[in-house]
Amino acid sequence: MSAPELKRVLKLPAVAFFIINLLGVKLASQIQGIFVIILLAALIYYSASGLLAIDPQNFSNLLAQGLPNLFLGTALLTFTYVGANGIIELGGEIINPGQVIPRAFFIAFPIILAIYVLVGRIMRSEKDIFVQPAINWKT
Repeated sequence: MSAPELKRVLKLPAVAFFIINLLGVKLASQIQGIFVIILLAALIYYSASGLLAIDPQNFSNLLAQGLPNLFLGTALLTFTYVGANGIIELGGEIINPGQVIPRAFFIAFPIILAIYVLVGRIMRSEKDIFVQPAINWKT
């Protein structure tokens, strides 16, 4: 796919999202919910496929580079908490936020934690199970 074709293809979702936002918050939130389900399904599929190909040898020396790399990885993952701030900011628009927001955190946090741990384990296994690029950027 050439650069002009790629630009044309990328304009379509941008225009679609613009129109969806114009049609209202309710429709936008419903479509976002669908995208979240698709994302979670993709991460679960990736994790389940990778669990079959884990090489235990790759987990034998996890901190060979020392603790600074662990802290760097932790710092890079702080972006995952940005969504929590968004929920808190919208608390005024939620019915019974004092009950709903804590419940949402206690339900979502273990699920997201499990998915992150699974994806991290698969990435650490370093097996060649997902090596084909989706787009050939060199052409």
